[in-house]
Amino acid sequence: MTRLHLMLALIVIVLLQACAKPCPKPDTPEATDRYLVIGSYLAEIMVELDATDQIVGVSAGTEHITELQDVPMIPGFRNTSAEAMLALEPTIALMAGRQTRPEIITQLEAAGVEVHLFPDDIADLAIVPARIQEIGLLLNREIQAERLARRFEADLADAIAYAERATSRPRGMFILSGGGRPTLVAGEDTHIALLIQLAAGPMSREGSVSTNP
Repeated sequence: MTRLHLMLALIVIVLLQACAKPCPKPDTPEATDRYLVIGSYLAEIMVELDATDQIVGVSAGTEHITELQDVPMIPGFRNTSAEAMLALEPTIALMAGRQTRPEIITQLEAAGVEVHLFPDDIADLAIVPARIQEIGLLLNREIQAERLARRFEADLADAIAYAERATSRPRGMFILSGGGRPTLVAGEDTHIALLIQLAAGPMSREGSVSTNP
């Protein structure tokens, strides 16, 4: 065997040994990121994109999401602390604007958490597909997010068409009372007002006064 043949043989052996060892997988957002999700609709999108296992904490208002029953819940609506959030060791926080305060965001970022704040325009359903795609981009699941966005649009169109076929137009008002809290009525630019509107049952100010509530 010549020296050249011997060198080639050694190279082949080294390559075979390298291939026999499992190569470490590069870190990916799917594998390493730990998400804190403040906002029920953001949590719903995460679950629909099969990212439940990455969620380490959620806000109140997510009790209806079966997949998150065992995930720690941050107490309070806006009256919470960054300490309770940081105790869950998140790496990324998705936060709805109405459910956080500027100082909380500052504290999270100072601790090295990557914060994504979503403005309070969710009462406009036209923005939901864009939110889905934004979160899909964070998760590196753009194709799945695109499918979910299209499904949302189709389901919404079906729901609106169903409501428009109704032969009656009931009127509705949402009142939150009891539990020692002040009585609240859902006003404009709220999720409840949007639901009533979609069901073709809003009550005008004049109508609410005439009922002498």
